This record gives sequence, structure tokens and C-alpha cells, in this order.
Amino acid sequence: ASIVNNPRKWDVTIVGLNVVVANNYLGLNSKGSKHLKSMSEEPFDQANYLSQNSKGKPVSVFAGVNISLPSFMFTRAKHKDAFAFTCRSRVYANVDGIDPTLAGMIINGKNDSSLFNQGFSAARVSAQTMVWNEYGITYGKTVSQTKNERLNVAGRLKLLQGLYSMYLYIKD
Repeated sequence: ASIVNNPRKWDVTIVGLNVVVANNYLGLNSKGSKHLKSMSEEPFDQANYLSQNSKGKPVSVFAGVNISLPSFMFTRAKHKDAFAFTCRSRVYANVDGIDPTLAGMIINGKNDSSLFNQGFSAARVSAQTMVWNEYGITYGKTVSQTKNERLNVAGRLKLLQGLYSMYLYIKD
């Protein structure tokens, strides 16, 4: 219902992009975080700025992309209401259960000889991905207002259009 209180009369999005990548194996240490915050032009040195999880737990990786396509919103102050149309494409991918030795081989590649001739397990590995579009129509209105309080009500109809999905599971 916050759409009714929007300070703008209208808002238009032509295109927007949001990318997320997460994992429980490789992370930025404090030195790397300071390097990124300082916007230093020095090259990013993986050995000094990244830390690896060495607890031996299975590794999980997630990636998501949200693309906002042409969308708009407008409010009508006289009628105390607002309308919106949104259009978005989403892609999510997730892999769970990667052996830490295999993850180390992927990250360090041929440079780490301690990983040569190492065995790894692929038990209980799962991978899933999904691609879909979302179309939404929103309407909100102020139904009651006093000097100190306001009650807004809004509703949203959303159509989900599934485009692609995949699931893979390796038991042992």
C-alpha cells in the first residue's frame, strides 16, 4: 500500500538490472573489503584478498539475475490513489553439495599442485535453475485519513510465465 504514499507523481523504468552471486566457499577477507571500498586502481590479488572455507562442508553456489523491463507507476493526488504496471524477467540457478576439493580445483585450477591426483566425491549434489517472466498490475487507494493517521489499501495481480526450468540430483 506504500505505492499511494509515493512522493513522485509518476515513475518509469525503461530497463533495470540486478545480479546476485553468492557461495559458502570463497569470500572477501577484511583486506579485500578495504581494497574494494577504497576503489584502488591496484590489481585485485586473489591470494591476498580472498579467503576459502576450509571446514570441509559441501559447497553451495547461487546466482540470480533480475531484469526490469518497461514498467510505470503514477499517482493521482486528487483521488488519493495510484496505479502501476511492472514487467520483469528472472533467472535463478543454484548448485548444492559440491565437494570442497573440487571447488578448490575450480578456483585454483592448474596452479595448486597440492590438488593434483586428489579424489573427490559427488554424493548428494543437486542443481536447479529456473527462468520466468512476471507481469503485474497494482492499484492502491487511501480509504481513511485523519490528521495523524492514514489507512491505505492496495492489491496486486501478478501473472507468472514459466519459460524454463531444470533439476538435477546425483545421489552417489
